[in-house]
This record gives sequence, C-alpha cells and structure tokens, in this order.
Amino acid sequence: MSSSVSHPMVDEAEFDHIASLMQERDQKRELVIKRSRDVLKLSKTAIFALHRGEQTKADRQLADAESLIRELLPVAAEYDLRHGSLSGALEEFAEARAFSRFLKDGTLIRLSELDFLSHEEYLGGVCDLTGEVGRYAVIMATKRDVDALRHCHALMDTLMGQLLKLDFRNGPLRKKYDAVKYAVRKLETLLYELSLTKRTDVGAAEEGGDADGGEAAQYRAERDSRRIFVEQQHHVAASG
Repeated sequence: MSSSVSHPMVDEAEFDHIASLMQERDQKRELVIKRSRDVLKLSKTAIFALHRGEQTKADRQLADAESLIRELLPVAAEYDLRHGSLSGALEEFAEARAFSRFLKDGTLIRLSELDFLSHEEYLGGVCDLTGEVGRYAVIMATKRDVDALRHCHALMDTLMGQLLKLDFRNGPLRKKYDAVKYAVRKLETLLYELSLTKRTDVGAAEEGGDADGGEAAQYRAERDSRRIFVEQQHHVAASG
C-alpha cells in the first residue's frame, strides 16, 4: 500500500452528517414523547371530568388533545416515531372520545371519525372504554338506575360480539380483549344482584316491612356495587 494516500480512508464528513441526523432524530423523539404525555394527560383528565358530569370541560380538553395530535403526526411519520409513547397516547384519546360519545348518545364512536388512528389504536381505546363504562355502571347502580345499567350492558355485550370476529394474537390487544370479557361478566353479575335486591325490596314492601327498608336496600345496592368495582380494579391491576 502506498504511503501517500490521495483520499482519506474514512470520510469523516459523512459520519459528521450521520451524527447530525441522529441528533436531530433524538430531538424530535424527545419532542414527541413530551407532547404525547400532554395528550395522555388531557385525555385522562377528560375522562375524569366526564365521570363528574363536566361534559363541556371534557370537550375542551379533548379538542386541545386533538390539536396536539395533529401537530405531532407529521413529525412522527417523518422520523418513524409513532410507536411507543404516541401510540399509547392515541389509544387513551380514543378511549376518552369513545366514552364522551357514549355518554352523549349511547353509541360507539366509529373509526372513520378518528381518521388519524390506526385500527390497532382504535381497538385498544375501544377495549379500554369498557372499563370506563363499567365504572359508570357502578355509579348508576348506586342510584338504582336499572335502565342505564342495562344500556351499559347492551353496549358492552354488542361490542363483545363484534370483537369475537377478530383474531387477537398474544400481545397487548389480546390482554385488553380478555379484560372486556371480564367486564361484561361483572356487569351481568351486577344486573343480576340488583334484580335480586329489587325482588327483596318488593317482597318486604308487600309483607309490610319496616320503614327503613328503602334505605337498607340502597345500602345493599351500594355495597354490592362497590364490591364489584373493587373486583374489577383488582383484575385490571393483575392483567396489567
């Protein structure tokens, strides 16, 4: 090999360029992670607001979350950063939007209405929705609103029937799907136990039960609802 080399053995400028590209991607990645946390937080607080009946506040939070999402998607696409934090935030957003729709008109939001989501992200959010519907159902049970409880069950049971069409392999969606099955069973149990409570109350009234029978029945309904809710939480924690 000649001692006088007209060209360098390694093109340092090329590696400098690669380093610059990697640094730029890292910066974009940090941006996506940070903004994804913002989307996640807005979606979670919107769900919390919905449970408290603060629909207007939740709508505002979801609008802010969607604005952030639409800003992030082009960056995520350019630098291949959709999977991970952003995808998880999108699932949470889908769950919040779906819960909001359910409380407004009792229906399930369509994937076409969330056109920036992948079908996996949509399904993840929809499966998680059943947890929020279950919590809402417990609140309705404490109020002895059987019609609302039946509507919650009808949605979850219908959704379960549609999910049965899909081939879930082992992975996050499979775990979410299993949680849906558990939530449906628990809601069925809640409906059954409330029906027994109602029959007991009617029987006590017909037999001239004491004046505190109504309060006792309310206590039993709340006790049963709390127990089922705690069992649901334990299952979610175990499956997570």
